[in-house]
Amino acid sequence: MAKFTDTWVKNLKPSKKRVEYRSDGNTGFTLVTRGPTKTWHYIFTVLKKKHIMTLGTYPSMSLADAKSAYAEAASLKKSGINPAEKAQSEKLTRRQATLTSREEVTTSELVDEYLENYAKKKKRSWKEDERVLRRHIEPAIGKLKIKTVTRRHIKPIIKALQNAEKDSMARIVLAITRKMFAYAIEEDIDDIEINPCMNIKVEASKSRERSLSATEIKMLWYGLDKVKICDSIKRLIRLNFLTASRHGELRGLRWNEIHGDYATIPAERMKGMNGKVKPHNIPLTKLALEIIGKPNGCEYVFPSPKKTGKPLGKESTGHALKRILPIIKSEEFPNVILSNIRLHDIRSTVNDWMAQIGIRMYDRDRVLAHIDGSVNAKNYTVYEFDKEKRAALEKWERKLKEILGMESASNIITLAR
Repeated sequence: MAKFTDTWVKNLKPSKKRVEYRSDGNTGFTLVTRGPTKTWHYIFTVLKKKHIMTLGTYPSMSLADAKSAYAEAASLKKSGINPAEKAQSEKLTRRQATLTSREEVTTSELVDEYLENYAKKKKRSWKEDERVLRRHIEPAIGKLKIKTVTRRHIKPIIKALQNAEKDSMARIVLAITRKMFAYAIEEDIDDIEINPCMNIKVEASKSRERSLSATEIKMLWYGLDKVKICDSIKRLIRLNFLTASRHGELRGLRWNEIHGDYATIPAERMKGMNGKVKPHNIPLTKLALEIIGKPNGCEYVFPSPKKTGKPLGKESTGHALKRILPIIKSEEFPNVILSNIRLHDIRSTVNDWMAQIGIRMYDRDRVLAHIDGSVNAKNYTVYEFDKEKRAALEKWERKLKEILGMESASNIITLAR
């Protein structure tokens, strides 16, 4: 607690770390220092949730002005209104009014507006929208006024990706850009009426069909111990082989999502539209549990070696796999070179091998967490098919161990922690 005075605030020395000072006479009225910056905050709780509302920075906002802003915010809270949400709403309204009243909005400004006012609020994958727009759209047409953007500006961006054999990314860039301009039309920004992405199409690429042979599976599995690669990536690739789970859903696995010999992927991390997917239970075989190991001091099963407290990055495993494939060698198979293997191919491989050993398609689809679009499944089926999934994965584990030359799970190479 501190007694705020003009002299005390003025003479407060800069701090290397964040330091918080609470006013002794006003509940929640706070001054935070970090480096030379001094920021006024109002800290309060609504429905047991803590909120931090920024009032302004010193000296632009004096102590007297900060007290006045605090008193106004505290009064709103007392009357049942969340002052932080009200301030944010007013800010967005002002920004929207500014944009709609301007006659020359640039594409970069539209990107900012779309991300802040639409994507972050309505899309779980808003960070992907930001990455795509910042990387592919802004450098190309960011300075252009949105009124001047036409199909002839968008098509070269998409064509360049297709020429680089990045059809999937071309479709993603086109879809996100189309949505951004549709948002501008809906919100009457700059009075544009035609979406420049209209009638631009990306030709469907051929479906990738890549299933690893027994030799490739064995080389990759044991080759992971012969190359320089982090423990998290080794274990994740091996667990992909044992569960056929999507890499994106598995890499974020937390220890509290593992219950005995099951792991549960929450709905928000599953592929699919919000509200149309359910949590997915993954039966863990003995070999899978041995690969997972014991808690490692991080909340994530596959922690990032570079970012403390974070899971493996989205692209890290794929990049690592691409890097190590050419250098994996096997004395048993000296003439075999591993190539053209992507992470998703592991999932396809498991599905293909399960089919070969007699596991029926419906059970494979449950293992792969494919959404059953039938009326019966969507409206009436509650049963999770955990028993069938376990039977399928245990049968596949026996086949995998046969391929790898293991007699029992105890033969697996213990991974260093």
